[in-house]
Amino acid sequence: MIAESHYWKDDLLRLERQISLWRSRKRWTAHQRYRLERELFILAYAIRRLHESHKLIDATASMLVRVKRYPHNGTPVTSLNSHRLDELYNFEAGALARRPLLHLCGQVIHSYIIEPCARGRYSEMLTGVMVCSERHRNRQLYYVSFAELQRVLRRVGRDYPTRSHAEYSVAKGDYVYRMSKRRVRGQRQGSFGAPGERPKSIGM
Repeated sequence: MIAESHYWKDDLLRLERQISLWRSRKRWTAHQRYRLERELFILAYAIRRLHESHKLIDATASMLVRVKRYPHNGTPVTSLNSHRLDELYNFEAGALARRPLLHLCGQVIHSYIIEPCARGRYSEMLTGVMVCSERHRNRQLYYVSFAELQRVLRRVGRDYPTRSHAEYSVAKGDYVYRMSKRRVRGQRQGSFGAPGERPKSIGM
């Protein structure tokens, strides 16, 4: 379990700022692409770990992420052809969709395909990432933009629950937690003081 979540959340906010540099970078080396992929794995694991440690409110853990979904075209995806995305997925039938945050974290952590996506065929300026898990590789491929990743990281990085309620679940043999924030008069739902401000209580 995570005791002090601000270390994890501060790193996610640092990554959000780093993505701004990714969006402006016009050329990518092999090492920079490796670091991008590594950071994506870290952010997906961190978000899931924060949720499992009851360090995110329920509304954040269940938030929907904007993606573009490309259906599989019927050709089996294997280790020998997984790099030829245009032969495996129908990019003419892409559709906007929303997927749960934790589902997309799972797609990254268990990814069979994870591929940075450029603005155009002859451009090296990256705009987002294509991803699908081993289990879902023969169903669809998701595209998540860097801008959407930044929105997610800002929300997770600034999320400090102030209320918790636990009930024992016989089926799970453990407690199930509901995490939320105390509503402050004159404050918008989902905010806590100034952006990025932490509550002063220890352990949240």
